[in-house]
Amino acid sequence: MFAIAFLIGLYANVLFLLGIAKLYQPSVILGVTLVLIFFSIIFWGKFDEKGRMVDLYREFRLLLRLYPFYSTLLIISAGLVLFGALAPELSFDALWYHLTLPKIFLMQNGINYIPGGLFYYSTMPKLGELLYVGALSMSNEILAKLIHASFAFLTGIVIYILARKYTGRKYALLAVVMFFSNIVVLWEATIAYIDLIRTFFEVMSFWGLLAFLSTSKRKWLIESGMLMGLAVESKLVALSTVVIMLLLLFHFQKSSYKKRLKDLSIFALCSLIPSLGWFVLSYVSTDNPFYPLFTRYTIHFGQDTLAFPAFLLDPITVFFSAADPVSPIYLIIFPLFFVVHKRLHANSAPVFVFAILSLVVWTITPKTGGGRFLVPYLPVFSVAAAIVISQLKGKKLSQISLIAVTLCMVLAIAYRGIASLRYVPVVFGFETRQHFLATHLNYSFGDYSDIDGEVARSVKPSSTILLYGFHNLYYMNNNFIDASWVQKGDRFEYIATQNTSLPPRFRYWRPVYTNKTTGVTLYTIGTPWIY
Repeated sequence: MFAIAFLIGLYANVLFLLGIAKLYQPSVILGVTLVLIFFSIIFWGKFDEKGRMVDLYREFRLLLRLYPFYSTLLIISAGLVLFGALAPELSFDALWYHLTLPKIFLMQNGINYIPGGLFYYSTMPKLGELLYVGALSMSNEILAKLIHASFAFLTGIVIYILARKYTGRKYALLAVVMFFSNIVVLWEATIAYIDLIRTFFEVMSFWGLLAFLSTSKRKWLIESGMLMGLAVESKLVALSTVVIMLLLLFHFQKSSYKKRLKDLSIFALCSLIPSLGWFVLSYVSTDNPFYPLFTRYTIHFGQDTLAFPAFLLDPITVFFSAADPVSPIYLIIFPLFFVVHKRLHANSAPVFVFAILSLVVWTITPKTGGGRFLVPYLPVFSVAAAIVISQLKGKKLSQISLIAVTLCMVLAIAYRGIASLRYVPVVFGFETRQHFLATHLNYSFGDYSDIDGEVARSVKPSSTILLYGFHNLYYMNNNFIDASWVQKGDRFEYIATQNTSLPPRFRYWRPVYTNKTTGVTLYTIGTPWIY
């Protein structure tokens, strides 16, 4: 798994270098992708991963035979993930920037700082979006969604391996099903966000840290730090997890304070290395290596985080009333920790300390993502819950706990299954992609698609459209410049507005197309215009 994680990180950062060199051509990206796959296959045996994958396959076949009910729940969850990933993208942030920025980078042949207020995230670390650059250069958002889904499956494998260190097969399998039965996980795994990419690298880093604490081999410390660095490169807010890992490293490492401080420094440095290129790009472009942090775009970000009483209630409400709720399983299991804590082996202590610290860190950091920002911590939550259940001695208590946990998992999976029914017509070809988008996108809240194909027919592929009032631009298939970053000297032949009026300076432009459903009006004067 470590080889897989580092190969993914290598591929993403090669794409970063290609973007800086302005080499985003489909043929170049495809060539780099094929070369990496070729060398990965050749050197696969040296990574000792093939044998482990075969062992995992055999292990899953054994689980199917020993625990068919929980194995079936896991298979159903995986099926729901793959089914949802095959539908066109509808999620807001994916259509706003997770997919649109890679599309713009491809349109501009490389990675660029995009000024203005729409894409102020353009120079923040973006490992996930780099993977989507590769996907969009070869296909459409379905491939990007499948990439994100694959990280859910990779995370599930790591959860099983970690849980297996502390429990038997049954409870390790239960830990994986608990993770997938979170509605927020089942939803995220079907869309082109990047939280599960961050989740995979963070849980891999945690695995590496456990290996370092048990062996004291610095190799594991460096690998753990670099994997955390890939998590930070996926999402800058992962720096909060770096703090947790440093606290674990300092507390559980059995060595002198001098050596601890040295190891802390090594880990911290490794966790920043993968993002250094992004920090340099941001500094060169904006004079701020962490742009848009410390700017007007984020000055009010999370200002109510510590407001009372939400500060105390957030860890409870996220399990019930959040828009993307976390499974209440963890709340059910938490009191049982105090029943079994005296029977827990000392080597499982980092798991529980990490779980507690992560909830504290989540509580005191901005939570604009709701339960989504807890996703990277759910693998360890699930392992901790499985350990607790496995240590319950009373038959009645154990049975009641398993019944409650199983009921929560079944209800969550059933809920997601019902929610996925809307994808049936488009996935199976009974409904066109165009009609699906026309009926499911929210055009009054920033979404856009050319539902009748008139914009594509009216505007030549070589022409450029200046946009006013648009927000989620992934489905804009023409060359475009948004008003938020248009600059003097930019050339365009058309202007399009969405749910807004034409600026007075262009009052002489004539409308050639209007769509009341999408709120879009297209204007032209018949000749190119220079801003």
